[in-house]
Amino acid sequence: MKKTIEFNGIEVTVYKSEAPSDIVVYSNDGGGDTEEIVNNCKEIGTSPFHYVSITRFDWDAAMSPWKHEPVVSKNDNFAGKADEHLCLIEKKVLPAAEEIIGENTRKRVIAGYSMAGLFAAYAPFRTEIFNGFICASGSVWYPDFKEFFIDNEFAKIPETAYFSIGDKEKKTRNSYLRTTEDLMRELCDNAKNRGIKTSFSLNPGNHFNEMPLRLAKGIDWTVRELAGAAG
Repeated sequence: MKKTIEFNGIEVTVYKSEAPSDIVVYSNDGGGDTEEIVNNCKEIGTSPFHYVSITRFDWDAAMSPWKHEPVVSKNDNFAGKADEHLCLIEKKVLPAAEEIIGENTRKRVIAGYSMAGLFAAYAPFRTEIFNGFICASGSVWYPDFKEFFIDNEFAKIPETAYFSIGDKEKKTRNSYLRTTEDLMRELCDNAKNRGIKTSFSLNPGNHFNEMPLRLAKGIDWTVRELAGAAG
């Protein structure tokens, strides 16, 4: 079942699994790839889960954890509104989505690609609602994020943490972007040392190669791990 709702212009699409599941994946999808992500999960045989896609928001502003000047291009709008966006998810999106889903017990995952991957790695430090996060080609190059991740405690220790990146993403002139793979590995190791079940995946191609599939792979691994832990 698929149902779309709106909150102040932000669009939320709920995909309720036909099979029973206590796992809900929340994903900030900025590129209009939602249907392809869901279809990729079906094609690779992902265990049942519910999917909540959040779209039509100010991408750079909502996904950035704190304010910063442009890094990738002069049009960057790093307004640092991640906490505000997270509050919207927790207070508005989650209750509405889970009323549609209509199941009592569940595990929640926050997922995202690129800047949304950064948001996914940031959110568990600010809220206890997520049991896992998926940081697919996440913008962990964001200034001071590595230090934030390493130096702070999670609001609740996640059960799972999935990191992935393309093997050509470090081949860039931008001094920030070319550090992403090394940073991703470092953050994955840090999460593992905290007792979190982790996975690091190196995919073929650059940042824009097979984005929906990469996110689907992260969902597949995470759902499998959480379902196994529940069983």
